[in-house]
Amino acid sequence: MSRSSWIYLTLAFVVSVGELVYLILARDEVYSFAHIGPMEPCPGNDLTHAVSAAIWSGVAGSGFPDTVFTSLLTHQAPIAVVISVIVLVVATMGGRRRLGRASVRALALAVLVTGGYTPAFALYDLVAAPHCLGVWGGPEGMWMIIVPSGPSAVATSLLMLLAARPARGEARTAGRILAGLAAVTLVLAVVQTDLSQAGAERVTCDEFQESAWTPAEVFLCEMRRENRFTGIADRDVLAHGRAACARYPVEEFSVHDLAPICPAARRQVEAVKAAQVASGAAADAANRIFCDGRRHQPKIRARHVVRDVIWPDYGVIESLEGDYYEDGLVERSLDTGIATSRGHLVLNTHSDFENCVQVEVYTKRPPKEPTGWDRVVEVGYTSPTGRMVLGDTMSAAEGLTVPGLRPGRHRIRFHYAKPDERRRTPQVVLLMIWPEP
Repeated sequence: MSRSSWIYLTLAFVVSVGELVYLILARDEVYSFAHIGPMEPCPGNDLTHAVSAAIWSGVAGSGFPDTVFTSLLTHQAPIAVVISVIVLVVATMGGRRRLGRASVRALALAVLVTGGYTPAFALYDLVAAPHCLGVWGGPEGMWMIIVPSGPSAVATSLLMLLAARPARGEARTAGRILAGLAAVTLVLAVVQTDLSQAGAERVTCDEFQESAWTPAEVFLCEMRRENRFTGIADRDVLAHGRAACARYPVEEFSVHDLAPICPAARRQVEAVKAAQVASGAAADAANRIFCDGRRHQPKIRARHVVRDVIWPDYGVIESLEGDYYEDGLVERSLDTGIATSRGHLVLNTHSDFENCVQVEVYTKRPPKEPTGWDRVVEVGYTSPTGRMVLGDTMSAAEGLTVPGLRPGRHRIRFHYAKPDERRRTPQVVLLMIWPEP
């Protein structure tokens, strides 16, 4: 291999690695691609999606692993340069210089096409259809797509073509121009990297700002959270995700992975959520109908009667009046279903079923209920404030407020009926409360 070929391929490797170094340094940042697309057509953007979809469809049809192909596509320029060196050395040693040069030219064309089609189409839209700027992510996205990828792909491929020329008659002027272009490409990459590291025009996966993330940021940050596509530029991961959307459904991404950036996946997620909401609403309605049918009718007139359907975590319903918490009360309630201390009441029920809860406040001891309950327990309770709210202390919901309770000592009669596990009906809880004489 001639000396000039070594020089040109060395320059080509430096240029390609310069872009790779930029991508590695910028891999921990996320670019925002949020936009509202124009009503007018954007031919460059449409062609980019068409080419990407065609490439990834071919990969999917071949059975080649997507992650390996994505990595090869990201590093294709330096890989092509190294292969060119090997090809030219082997061809020179074997006396097949013409075949070696033809192989390098083919590799140069591959670098130009795979690395330059997106910047070329973006540049076309920038010049011929300025209204499409937002489709490419605005000035920030356009800069990221065109620089340094575009000049790097052109410079690398042309330097490879020069390296594949015969030793005699090489164009020194062209070589100098390309060397200058390579230097400019590297400078732009370094400048952009410095700006990126300073935080210019970039956003990060700040979980405290998650509600303000764009769809592209949601997708990219989720890929980071799962440690997927590490070492691959965000723009390539995003392009890969959008290409996967074009051939959705795919095995590599779940429906929830693609939902932020893929309308088809998002529609499926929304349909499942709607079905779950409808199913939950139907179950809630059925439980309330059941609870209404099990409404208790007091034998004597109660001063106050309140009821609600409660489904707490771990089956524990509590009332806590201020700071009157006592450790071990939940454990004490396991055997009888109820335990109390000053200002603290715990009811222990089945954690997998809702509770039809009814509370009756009396001025005197009510008569005992006839049979029909699985458990009936009477305990004493001292209320320091007169405010009892039954609910799930792990939830932000207010709970069921018991009216008419006054500070002082009370008696509580706890009635409990087990749920029908086969029919999945709720369990029933009845509390009778009256002042202790």
